[in-house]
Amino acid sequence: MARGHRPSRAHELAEVARLADTSTESVRAFFFRPGRLSVGLRQRIADAVAATGYRPGTSTKRLLDGVRVGFQLPRMVPGSTVSPVMSELLQRLVVAVQRAGGLLVPFVVDPPVPPDLDVRGGTAVERESPHLGEGGWVRTYEQSLAPEAYRDVLRKHGVSAFVLGDQRVDDARIAAMAEDGVPIVGLGEVFTRRSSGEAQLDADASFVASDYRAGVAALVQSLTDAGCSRLAHVRFADDGSGVPVSRRAAVLAAMGDQPDLAIHYEDSWTGRPAGALDRFLAEHRPEGVVCDSDELANLVWLAAERVGLQPGRQAGAGRIIVTGVDDAPVRRHRWPSLTLDYEAFMAAVVEILIKQRGSDRGVHQSYVPPVMVGPLGRDPDERLPVPPAQR
Repeated sequence: MARGHRPSRAHELAEVARLADTSTESVRAFFFRPGRLSVGLRQRIADAVAATGYRPGTSTKRLLDGVRVGFQLPRMVPGSTVSPVMSELLQRLVVAVQRAGGLLVPFVVDPPVPPDLDVRGGTAVERESPHLGEGGWVRTYEQSLAPEAYRDVLRKHGVSAFVLGDQRVDDARIAAMAEDGVPIVGLGEVFTRRSSGEAQLDADASFVASDYRAGVAALVQSLTDAGCSRLAHVRFADDGSGVPVSRRAAVLAAMGDQPDLAIHYEDSWTGRPAGALDRFLAEHRPEGVVCDSDELANLVWLAAERVGLQPGRQAGAGRIIVTGVDDAPVRRHRWPSLTLDYEAFMAAVVEILIKQRGSDRGVHQSYVPPVMVGPLGRDPDERLPVPPAQR
């Protein structure tokens, strides 16, 4: 048998197709061309894949033999802790690269900061927020130094490919690595700015992103299946939240004309929206609420209890189901969130790096459907941290 190939898994592929009530061609498209499938079909195939554990038969074994892959870790703000999400991304990426015969080289860009330079950067909200502290500096100062910092890592550690976990709009690192002929893949969609200042998807960047359209549609459908006939949406009123454009569009498309309430990002850290939330829930009495973040979902839970709505896993009788869609690390409880199939996500990253290092030097963009975790709702005795202004 040729090196790097596995025995035929045609019977497993056929079983996935049977469970999803579709063709084997559609199952292959789910992994490699998901945009060609409808939301409903993608969800059926995702359920079948989850039930069988099937993965495509292609193998990346040893195809990155001896290659060192760089991965930037975020600069930690003093007193902060490593995000569980970032930890899991790193662990899965290490495994995926090692399976392909490569070595992951994590590093931190932490240049010296001149004392007379305002490095806080970011938005006015970020500069003033006690929660974000000095973290906003990366949006301006680090970006100007990043290309040279990456080239320095390439020279010192023999890195010949990069994975970006924190790419930004008009990210200078992508252009710099392309200029050097170094394969680079983003975790999440990469955006650039039009002349009007509006961000658009960068057609020249390689990335692996979560298919929010399929995931959010499944989330809304799960609320409907749980008996929610009245839905509502609590969203951010501005873009300071950092909510990905694709996720925002997916939620708005799935919610349609349902009533919504807009809350400014900075207010989600405080108790300021309490009165508006109480009035909104009392007026509409929704049975299911979809929130732009788990932070907002926590505020909605507290407001629901104040207006006499009780948490539940099924709608009706004064009960309410609330969910966020960002799987925030400090909110990873038993309520439903969108989370990635991290193993499939990192396998897609490695496949793109391999293609870029081989004869196929084109741009590769892959969408991995997110999966639902946890049951709907949460136990009534579970409590999340109360914002300081509400204590």
